[in-house]
Amino acid sequence: MARIIAFCCENSGWLAYQSARPNLSSQLKVKAIKLPCSGRLDVLYLYKSLAAADGVMVLACQKENCKFLRGNNRAEQRWQGVAKMLASMGVNAERMAFVNLAANMGPQLAEEILAFAQRLAALGDKPGKVVNK
Repeated sequence: MARIIAFCCENSGWLAYQSARPNLSSQLKVKAIKLPCSGRLDVLYLYKSLAAADGVMVLACQKENCKFLRGNNRAEQRWQGVAKMLASMGVNAERMAFVNLAANMGPQLAEEILAFAQRLAALGDKPGKVVNK
């Protein structure tokens, strides 16, 4: 199963992830990282996470609902920049997902994570992945 790293805003994504966890298969390998705000996510962490995992998710506040006013917008702009850079390098940007959600959207997040894992599985191994034999 796909390895996923999820960067979570502590005010929305993290809380939604905590309530989604019981609905996720134990076979899913999701590493959730709590951030004070999704706007604090640096593009370097996105690139490094893509090197380590099959896919990366950013779980941010809903639009117009960021505690820090525009953190979710900054995070989405960074995510879009990384997606464009990956596409220019021939890497499928579908290995990344940006999700706006509220803290009470755990069931919807579980569905998003499962759908993302299925998309990653359909993409197959990422370019440059080292396979242990």
